[in-house]
Amino acid sequence: RALPHARRPLVTVEDEAGELGECDVSINNRLPLCNSELLRSYSLVSSKLRPLVLLVKMWAKNHRVCGAHEGNLSSYAWTIMVVYFLQLVDGVPSLQKLHKDKRLVIDSDYWGYLREFDSSFLSAEEYHQSYGDAASQDSYLGLGEILYGFFRFFSREYQWGREVVSIR
Repeated sequence: RALPHARRPLVTVEDEAGELGECDVSINNRLPLCNSELLRSYSLVSSKLRPLVLLVKMWAKNHRVCGAHEGNLSSYAWTIMVVYFLQLVDGVPSLQKLHKDKRLVIDSDYWGYLREFDSSFLSAEEYHQSYGDAASQDSYLGLGEILYGFFRFFSREYQWGREVVSIR
Protein backbone atom coordinates (compact mmCIF):
# COMPACT_ATOMS: atom_id res chain seq x y z
CA ARG A 1 0.00 0.00 0.00
CA ALA A 2 1.49 3.32 -1.05
CA LEU A 3 0.98 6.51 0.93
CA PRO A 4 1.79 9.17 -1.69
CA HIS A 5 0.36 12.02 0.41
CA ALA A 6 2.65 11.37 3.36
CA ARG A 7 5.25 14.05 4.09
CA ARG A 8 7.82 11.63 2.71
CA PRO A 9 6.92 8.97 0.13
CA LEU A 10 6.14 5.80 2.02
CA VAL A 11 5.18 2.26 1.14
CA THR A 12 3.61 -0.05 3.70
CA VAL A 13 4.43 -3.70 3.13
CA GLU A 14 2.30 -6.37 4.80
CA ASP A 15 3.58 -9.86 5.56
CA GLU A 16 0.45 -11.95 5.10
CA ALA A 17 2.25 -15.31 5.33
CA GLY A 18 4.46 -14.68 8.35
CA GLU A 19 4.50 -12.97 11.72
CA LEU A 20 5.94 -9.59 10.77
CA GLY A 21 2.67 -7.72 10.26
CA GLU A 22 3.25 -4.38 8.57
CA CYS A 23 6.49 -2.59 7.79
CA ASP A 24 6.91 0.94 6.43
CA VAL A 25 9.56 1.45 3.76
CA SER A 26 10.99 4.89 3.05
CA ILE A 27 14.08 5.98 1.14
CA ASN A 28 16.54 8.75 2.05
CA ASN A 29 14.87 9.32 5.39
CA ARG A 30 17.45 9.00 8.18
CA LEU A 31 15.47 10.19 11.18
CA PRO A 32 13.14 7.15 11.29
CA LEU A 33 16.23 4.92 11.40
CA CYS A 34 17.29 6.65 14.62
CA ASN A 35 13.77 6.32 16.00
CA SER A 36 13.69 2.60 15.16
CA GLU A 37 17.04 2.04 16.86
CA LEU A 38 15.83 3.96 19.92
CA LEU A 39 12.71 1.78 20.17
CA ARG A 40 14.81 -1.36 19.70
CA SER A 41 17.01 -0.25 22.60
CA TYR A 42 14.00 0.39 24.82
CA SER A 43 12.65 -3.07 24.01
CA LEU A 44 15.97 -4.64 25.04
CA VAL A 45 15.99 -2.70 28.31
CA SER A 46 12.43 -3.71 29.26
CA SER A 47 11.10 -7.16 28.41
CA LYS A 48 7.52 -5.90 28.85
CA LEU A 49 7.78 -3.09 26.32
CA ARG A 50 7.44 -5.04 23.06
CA PRO A 51 4.46 -7.20 24.11
CA LEU A 52 2.70 -4.16 25.57
CA VAL A 53 3.29 -2.13 22.39
CA LEU A 54 1.90 -4.98 20.28
CA LEU A 55 -1.20 -5.29 22.48
CA VAL A 56 -1.88 -1.55 22.50
CA LYS A 57 -1.35 -1.19 18.76
CA MET A 58 -3.59 -4.18 18.05
CA TRP A 59 -6.30 -2.65 20.25
CA ALA A 60 -5.90 0.74 18.56
CA LYS A 61 -6.11 -0.76 15.07
CA ASN A 62 -9.14 -2.91 15.98
CA HIS A 63 -10.90 0.17 17.38
CA ARG A 64 -9.86 2.25 14.36
CA VAL A 65 -8.03 4.87 16.39
CA CYS A 66 -4.61 4.23 14.85
CA GLY A 67 -3.35 5.85 11.67
CA ALA A 68 -2.23 9.43 11.23
CA HIS A 69 -3.41 9.41 7.61
CA GLU A 70 -6.95 8.92 8.98
CA GLY A 71 -6.68 11.70 11.57
CA ASN A 72 -5.80 9.42 14.50
CA LEU A 73 -2.68 8.93 16.55
CA SER A 74 0.06 7.26 14.52
CA SER A 75 1.40 3.83 15.34
CA TYR A 76 4.60 5.55 16.47
CA ALA A 77 2.63 7.83 18.83
CA TRP A 78 0.99 4.81 20.49
CA THR A 79 4.45 3.28 20.92
CA ILE A 80 5.82 6.44 22.54
CA MET A 81 2.82 6.49 24.88
CA VAL A 82 3.70 2.94 26.00
CA VAL A 83 7.35 3.86 26.61
CA TYR A 84 6.25 6.94 28.58
CA PHE A 85 3.84 4.90 30.69
CA LEU A 86 6.50 2.26 31.44
CA GLN A 87 8.87 5.04 32.49
CA LEU A 88 6.23 6.17 34.99
CA VAL A 89 5.23 2.80 36.46
CA ASP A 90 7.89 0.21 35.65
CA GLY A 91 11.21 2.03 36.08
CA VAL A 92 12.18 2.19 32.41
CA PRO A 93 14.94 4.82 32.16
CA SER A 94 15.16 7.67 29.69
CA LEU A 95 17.85 6.45 27.31
CA GLN A 96 18.07 9.94 25.79
CA LYS A 97 18.77 11.53 29.17
CA LEU A 98 21.49 8.99 30.01
CA HIS A 99 23.48 9.66 26.83
CA LYS A 100 26.41 12.04 27.32
CA ASP A 101 27.42 13.03 23.78
CA LYS A 102 25.15 14.84 21.36
CA ARG A 103 24.39 13.15 18.05
CA LEU A 104 22.64 15.28 15.45
CA VAL A 105 20.80 14.28 12.30
CA ILE A 106 20.09 16.86 9.62
CA ASP A 107 16.70 16.27 8.05
CA SER A 108 13.61 18.12 6.86
CA ASP A 109 11.07 19.18 9.44
CA TYR A 110 7.29 19.00 9.02
CA TRP A 111 7.27 22.05 6.76
CA GLY A 112 10.19 20.87 4.60
CA TYR A 113 12.94 23.03 6.10
CA LEU A 114 16.31 21.46 6.85
CA ARG A 115 17.16 21.47 10.53
CA GLU A 116 19.13 19.57 13.13
CA PHE A 117 17.42 16.90 15.22
CA ASP A 118 18.98 15.58 18.42
CA SER A 119 19.05 11.81 17.99
CA SER A 120 21.25 11.09 21.02
CA PHE A 121 20.45 8.12 23.21
CA LEU A 122 22.20 5.38 25.11
CA SER A 123 21.90 2.09 23.25
CA ALA A 124 20.67 -0.96 25.12
CA GLU A 125 24.13 -2.48 24.87
CA GLU A 126 25.72 0.65 26.39
CA TYR A 127 23.02 0.72 29.07
CA HIS A 128 23.67 -2.88 30.11
CA GLN A 129 27.43 -2.29 30.05
CA SER A 130 27.18 0.87 32.19
CA TYR A 131 24.40 -0.10 34.58
CA GLY A 132 24.45 -3.90 34.50
CA ASP A 133 21.62 -6.33 33.95
CA ALA A 134 20.21 -5.66 37.42
CA ALA A 135 19.33 -2.11 36.38
CA SER A 136 16.88 -3.37 33.78
CA GLN A 137 15.02 -5.79 36.03
CA ASP A 138 11.30 -5.53 35.44
CA SER A 139 8.96 -4.72 38.31
CA TYR A 140 6.62 -7.17 39.98
CA LEU A 141 3.71 -5.93 37.85
CA GLY A 142 2.38 -8.41 35.30
CA LEU A 143 1.65 -7.56 31.69
CA GLY A 144 -2.12 -7.62 32.29
CA GLU A 145 -1.82 -5.19 35.20
CA ILE A 146 0.34 -2.85 33.14
CA LEU A 147 -2.05 -3.01 30.17
CA TYR A 148 -4.99 -2.18 32.46
CA GLY A 149 -2.96 0.64 34.00
CA PHE A 150 -2.07 2.03 30.57
CA PHE A 151 -5.72 2.35 29.54
CA ARG A 152 -6.77 3.65 32.96
CA PHE A 153 -3.98 6.24 33.01
CA PHE A 154 -4.66 7.63 29.53
CA SER A 155 -8.45 7.54 29.91
CA ARG A 156 -8.80 8.91 33.46
CA GLU A 157 -5.61 10.41 34.82
CA TYR A 158 -3.71 11.91 31.91
CA GLN A 159 -4.87 15.46 31.22
CA TRP A 160 -5.26 15.64 27.45
CA GLY A 161 -4.52 19.14 26.20
CA ARG A 162 -2.65 20.08 29.38
CA GLU A 163 0.11 17.48 29.52
CA VAL A 164 2.70 16.31 27.02
CA VAL A 165 3.98 12.76 26.52
CA SER A 166 7.77 12.89 26.40
CA ILE A 167 10.20 10.03 26.87
CA ARG A 168 13.22 12.32 27.21
